Amino acid sequence: MQGYNQSIEACLSTEFSHLNGITYLDHTGTTLYAASQLTNYHEDLMHNVYGNPHSGSSSSRLSMDTVEQVRYRILQHFNTTPDLHSVIFTSGCTGALKLLANTFDWSGCNVSGSTHNASDSTHNASDSTHNASDSTHNAMETTQDTSASPGNPDHQCRNVSSGLFCYLEDNHTSVIGMRENAKEKGAQVAAISTEKIDQILQDGAPSSYHLQNSQTGTSNCLFAYPGQSNFSGRKYPLSWCTKVKQGQLSYTLNCSNSNWYVVLDAAALASTSQLDLSNCMADFITVSFYKMFGFPTGLGALIIRKGAEQVLRKVYFGGGTVLAYLSGEQFHAPKKSLAEWFEDGTVPFLDIVAVRHGLDVLQRLAGSMSSIQQHTFTLAKYVHNNMAAYRHGNGMSVARLYCHNRFDDNNMQGPIINFNLLRPNGEFVGYAEVDSLAALHDIHLRTGCFCNTGACQKYLDLSSQQVKDNYQAGHVCGDDMDIINGQPTGSIRISFGYMSTKQDADHFLQFIQDCFVKRSSLSASPITNDVNVKNKEMENANKDEAIDKGETMVHETAADNDRANILLENSHPPHKTEMQGKDQSEMNVLGKVVSSDLEGSTFASKIDVGCHGDRGIARGVEAARNAGNKMVLTNIYLYPIKSCGAMEVCEWELGPRGLLYDRHWMIVNSSGVCLSQKRESKMCLIKPDIDLNTGMMTLTYPGLKTLEVPLETSQVAAGQVTVSKLCHSKVCGDRVEMLDCGDTVAEWLSSALGKSCRLLQQNDNFKRDCKFKEVLASDQKAQLSLAQESPYLLLNRSSCKVLLENIHEKSSHMSEKRSIVLSTGQEKYVEIENLLGRFRGNFVIDNVSSFQEDKWKKMQIGQQVFMVGGLCTRCQMICINQDTAERSKEPLMTLTTFRGKRVPFGIHLLRDPSLSTSAMICINDVVTVMDIS
Repeated sequence: MQGYNQSIEACLSTEFSHLNGITYLDHTGTTLYAASQLTNYHEDLMHNVYGNPHSGSSSSRLSMDTVEQVRYRILQHFNTTPDLHSVIFTSGCTGALKLLANTFDWSGCNVSGSTHNASDSTHNASDSTHNASDSTHNAMETTQDTSASPGNPDHQCRNVSSGLFCYLEDNHTSVIGMRENAKEKGAQVAAISTEKIDQILQDGAPSSYHLQNSQTGTSNCLFAYPGQSNFSGRKYPLSWCTKVKQGQLSYTLNCSNSNWYVVLDAAALASTSQLDLSNCMADFITVSFYKMFGFPTGLGALIIRKGAEQVLRKVYFGGGTVLAYLSGEQFHAPKKSLAEWFEDGTVPFLDIVAVRHGLDVLQRLAGSMSSIQQHTFTLAKYVHNNMAAYRHGNGMSVARLYCHNRFDDNNMQGPIINFNLLRPNGEFVGYAEVDSLAALHDIHLRTGCFCNTGACQKYLDLSSQQVKDNYQAGHVCGDDMDIINGQPTGSIRISFGYMSTKQDADHFLQFIQDCFVKRSSLSASPITNDVNVKNKEMENANKDEAIDKGETMVHETAADNDRANILLENSHPPHKTEMQGKDQSEMNVLGKVVSSDLEGSTFASKIDVGCHGDRGIARGVEAARNAGNKMVLTNIYLYPIKSCGAMEVCEWELGPRGLLYDRHWMIVNSSGVCLSQKRESKMCLIKPDIDLNTGMMTLTYPGLKTLEVPLETSQVAAGQVTVSKLCHSKVCGDRVEMLDCGDTVAEWLSSALGKSCRLLQQNDNFKRDCKFKEVLASDQKAQLSLAQESPYLLLNRSSCKVLLENIHEKSSHMSEKRSIVLSTGQEKYVEIENLLGRFRGNFVIDNVSSFQEDKWKKMQIGQQVFMVGGLCTRCQMICINQDTAERSKEPLMTLTTFRGKRVPFGIHLLRDPSLSTSAMICINDVVTVMDIS
C-alpha cells in the first residue's frame, strides 16, 4: 500500500514484544512505548544524578539544563523557536486547559499591561492596609500601581464588560469544562456547531465578518477547538486561528470591539500528524506526550505564542515561582521567565527527561511526523474502505461509519475510524457486545462517547433531550448501557499509531467478518488491498434503506469461516483405563458411566460434608431424576477465595453475606490490587476445601504441597495469639477492610501464580452493601462478601444445555470440525458440568424450561425465600476452562449471538436480611417460583 511504512514491521519483535498476540487499536487513547525508549531512559537515570532543579548543586543544575533543553526540543518538534513560543509543563493536556481557564483575563483589563513584567514585579492584592490582630503584622504596608501587575485583580476594571468563551461543540470534555471557569468570572459562553463555523469562516465570507482585531477592545474572547476530533478524526483547519483572531466570529456572536484569542487542543492531532506552529496563529496550544510516544504519562504542555501571555492573570504562586515574598504582608515578586512563573512547585523533572527519549524514538523508528501521518492514514483508509463495502447476505450494510470526509486527504482526516455495527435487519449491535467479543480476539479498542458528547450527539443524531433521558434511565459515561429505545448511546472507535501494521488492520477486519457479517446465499465482500473503494459504494454503506420491520433475522457469526478455540476443546472425557477399578455402583447413573474422579471434570473440589466420593456430574443428574417433574436444586457451590476454584457441597449454611465463607478471601498482588482470572487464569487451579470441624481451609495446586489455612485470622496456638494485619483494598470499585493471612500462605500463593501476592480475608466487622438495593424494602440492606454484585448466583441446567447445543450446532458448520461430540453418554454430562463451572454459580437447578429464570422476581428454595436482583451480565471470564485454566472464545461467542447485547446468563439472588442467618440449604430442595415479571 502506498504510504505504508513497512519497515516498522522489522522492529516489532524487539521494540514492541509486549504486543505479541495483541491487536492494539486505541492509539488515540494512548499510543505505546518502545522497548529502547524505556531502556535508554533507564540507562540515563542510572548513569546520571538528577537533583531538584530548585537547589544549587551540580545535580540540580543538570536537571535544570536538561529541562530547558527538552523545552527547546519540543519547540523544535513543532517547528518553532523560543523567540515565538514558550513551553509550560503541565500535568497533561487537561492540566494545560485548566491552567488556561484559571488564568485567562476575560475582562480585558490586563491587555495594556503584561502578564509577566520583569521591570515591575512587585505584586499587591489590594489597596487596603493589612489588618491583623497580631501587632507584629501591622506595619510596612505599601500601595503600588497594579496596572502592570498581572497576578492580581485591578479594582479599576470591575465595571468593564465581560468577555466570551466560544467553543466548538466537537470538543473534548476538558475543553467544555473551561466554560464553568468562564461563567464564574462573568464571561458569556457560546457553543458553535461545525456547520455554523464552516459557514462563517469559509473563504469569501461577507466583509461584515472581517473585523480586524487591533487589541484595543474592552473585553477578551477565547475560541477553543481541536486540531483533530478525537471522535471522528476530522481535522479542522489551522487557518481558523487567523480568521478568528481577525474577528470573523464577532459579528455572529455579537461581541464586536473585543480582543480574540484562540486555544488549539492538539492532543489528538499531534499524536500522529505534523503540527507546524510557524504557520499556526493559535495563541495557546495544548499537548499530551503519552499520546505521542506512550511514556511518560501525566505530562503535557501549554505552549504559548509570544504576546498572548499578556491576557493571563495568575494569582496563586507556589514554590520556585517568585524572586521574593513576605509571609506577613501582601508582597511577592514573580520570576522573570514565563515558564518559571507559571510552573508552581518542582516540575516533574524525571518525567521531562523521559520526553527527550520519547522524541528520540519517534525520529529513530518512524522517521518524520509526516511519515507517521501518511502511514497511519493509509491503514485507517484501508480499514474504512473495506468496512464501507461490507454487506450482509441480504445486501444490508454491516457498519455505519461516522466520518466527515471519507478519507480523501490526510490533511483533513486523521487515523481514526468511528462506527457502529448493524444486524441484517438494520438493528444496531451494542458497543458493549462488540467490546466483549473484541476482547476474546485480543483486540483492544474503545467504546462509548470518548469524552466528546458534542460529536457523539452530532454523528449519532442524539438530541439534548435524548441525552438527558438516557441519563435518567441510568446511562452514564463509561457504562455498558449501549442501546436505549433501539438507539445507540455511543459507538466504537479504533485508531492507529506509528507502530501499527497491516496485520493489525487485517486481524480487525477478519474479526468483523467472523463475528458480525451474516451470510446467506450471498457472500460478504472479502478483504481487499484496494483502498480506493468507489465513493458511491461508501455512500451506500451508510444510506441503505431500512428493511421491512416485520422481518426478523437472527444475528449469527459467519457459518463458512473457521473459528478456533471452540468451547471445551481442552475438556476430554477420561480414557477407559482411568475407569478401571471403580465401584460400578458409583459410576452407574441412569445407565451412563460416570466416574467420581473424572480428570476431565475436576472443576469442583472434593467435599467433606456428607458427600464423600460423590461428584457433581452424578449428583446433579440423580437429584433431577429423584425430583420427578418438580423443579429442584441439584448443585451447591461456593468459592471461598475470590476467583479461585469451586468447592461443591451437599448442604451448607446461609450466612449474613451469602453462603458461609463464600468469597471470604481474595488474593492481591504486591500493590494490593485484587487479582482475578481475567488476568491470572491459573487462579482457577487453586482449589480450596473448608473443613468446619477442624476450622481449617485446605489449599491445593498442581505441583505444590497441600497447605492449610485457619478459617479465623486470629488463632491461639501453643499459648500465643497471632493477629493478622489490618489492611484496605478495593473490590469491584468498593473499598473493603481486610485482614492479612500471613507470610506462609503468601509464599505458597506466590509460588503457584509465579508472582508476589498475598491472601486477605474480609473483616467481619466491615459492612459492604449489596449492589441490588431496589429489590428490598427501603429500610433493608443486604450485605455482600467479596462477590462482584450479589450474595448468590443461580444457574439453570436446562439453559446450559441449550447453550451447549447452540455451540455444537455452530461447530457442525465449521470447515474444521472440533473434538466435541454431543452424545447421550458421559461426554455430554462432562461438557455440561464444565460449562456450568465456567459460569461460577452458587446454585444450580433443573427440571425447568431454559431461560425461564429470566422472568422471576421472587423464589423459594426449600424453606428459604430469595428476591431476584436481576440478570447476570457475562464477560470473557466465562471463556476460561476451570479445569485447565486455558482460554477459548466460547461460550461467549455463541452466547452473544442469541442472548443479546448484555450477554445475560444466570440470575442474582438476595435473601431478606431480616430473616435468620443460621438457615441451611440442601441439594434436592424443591424450588418454587413465587413471583414473575
